[in-house]
Amino acid sequence: MACSPLLYYQTITAGYELPSVLIHILLILAATRAYRFQTWGSAAVLGLVAGLGALVKASLGALGTVIFLYFLLLTIFAKNEQQRIWARCAIALLVFSVPTVSWMARNKIRNGYFALADPAYSAYTWFHGNNPWATKGFPVLGDDATPEFRDCVSQIRNSVAPGDSVGLAKAYTKYVWQYIFSDPFHWFVVMGVKKIWCGFKCYGRLELLHWAPIVPLAVFGLWTLFKYGRHTLIVHLLFLNYVLNTYIFFGFSRYRVPYLPVCVLLATSSMLWFYDRMERKRFVTGAVSYALLFIFAYSFARPLRMLWLHYIPWLRM
Repeated sequence: MACSPLLYYQTITAGYELPSVLIHILLILAATRAYRFQTWGSAAVLGLVAGLGALVKASLGALGTVIFLYFLLLTIFAKNEQQRIWARCAIALLVFSVPTVSWMARNKIRNGYFALADPAYSAYTWFHGNNPWATKGFPVLGDDATPEFRDCVSQIRNSVAPGDSVGLAKAYTKYVWQYIFSDPFHWFVVMGVKKIWCGFKCYGRLELLHWAPIVPLAVFGLWTLFKYGRHTLIVHLLFLNYVLNTYIFFGFSRYRVPYLPVCVLLATSSMLWFYDRMERKRFVTGAVSYALLFIFAYSFARPLRMLWLHYIPWLRM
């Protein structure tokens, strides 16, 4: 996935996205190894990989919590080894804290803040995805920014002394929390539903053929996975963490690219589930009908889009 041409095309520049995808692949391998061998060394490797991931992308600092949940799930699957599991959890968290705390201490000495990254930038990403105007157009940066968004950013920056990164971070964070508590329903619906929709919507007609058919099948495949492969929850916990780190702040479709292989596998799982439980004629009929549905949508995409924008204008992106 880290070397996917689609990912390179969508992200334009490498930045930290490609390394973060690679880190998650290594995390899955480390988590699988720790689950299979259940040794002190495998737990330490898991903590080390998670710590390096936090250095690649500051929002992955949440991997410390993910590690805890990982071992919590292990206690559910292996009830007779509670003490040994929690001991390995302590080792993993200790190893995880070595690179992260060291880097935070370096930032404190050099830049004046005890954090993995510039707190002003981190708070700005939180503000970027959680303000009343963020959903009037993605991205709300540069020429795509709305006048309201620009004015709001200017007011917040002018309220803080120049160069005060910590103060600016507090100002951004304070604004977001005030907005959330002032109208939590609006925040939940607009900020939550629309950002998820932005990540899964089809931006062009061709996506109706190669992306849209995969999504429903992948959702059903996820259900079959939870029902018949509960032991794999540990691995999918890592994917869930990466998804949340994306959609809490942004909703761009390019962030879904690393999950295309996962969605394809889940969709294949659902197809195999139907194939094993249906008569061949019914299966072929259903598969053909399913394909024709998206071919129809592709053929009439433009008039359907006009109807969509007319009757549901508040979901316009």
